[in-house]
Formats: sequence, C-alpha cells, structure tokens
Amino acid sequence: MIINSFEIYNFRKLHRAKLDLSGKQTLLVGANNSGKTSAMVALRYFLKDRGGITARDVTASNWKRLEVIAKSWLDKDAEPQLLPLLTELPYMDVWLTATIQRMKQLERLYLLITPRAFSYSREQAQVKPDH
Repeated sequence: MIINSFEIYNFRKLHRAKLDLSGKQTLLVGANNSGKTSAMVALRYFLKDRGGITARDVTASNWKRLEVIAKSWLDKDAEPQLLPLLTELPYMDVWLTATIQRMKQLERLYLLITPRAFSYSREQAQVKPDH
C-alpha cells in the first residue's frame, strides 16, 4: 500500500494543508513553526496512534466557534447539531494506492476510520455521500 497524498484539516496550525508524497522519498522543507512536524504527527495518528488526538491538537482559532456550538447544546429546546462541530475538529483525507491483495485490509481500515456515512465539504457547505 502506498500513500499518495493526504490533506489535513483543523489540526494544530494547519487549517487545511495537502501534502503529495513521492513514490520513494519526500522531503519537507519550511520555516520554523510552519507545520512540518504537525503534518507528520497527524499522519502518525492516522497510521498508528488511532484516537491520539487531544484538545491541544484542535486549531486554536476554532475554539471560539466550538464554544458557541457547545453553548447552543445547552438550550433544552434546540436539537444538538453534530455537523457544525465536525467541521471545526481535526480530520484527514488520505489517498492510497493498493494491490488487489491489500484491498481486504483497506476495507477493514475504512470501516475503522469512517465513523459516519457522510463527509462535509466546507466549500460546498453541504453534506455529500462518501464514494
């Protein structure tokens, strides 16, 4: 299985960052505090340390919106909405290439990391089924 690229959302300082990987070797170069380590930590959480994301990994600028969402849940007359919360929390899209033999492993992986049947596209501002 080869990871071709991944896109990280709302993880530490990375509001949205896409990293395309080379087939053999990828070198990350950038200024200090630009997100190189954050990108690698996010990928490690996806590959190895599932559930390792903590409150410190949430993009700091999203906290005010998260507080507004949380306060709206305290209203007893309102139905709590999950979608606004999901758009503010860290998530990752990963593009893979795999052989037919690896497809069964990927199927199990997909079931482990897909807690919901829909993904949210901030640009389109609507719910769309995963494909």
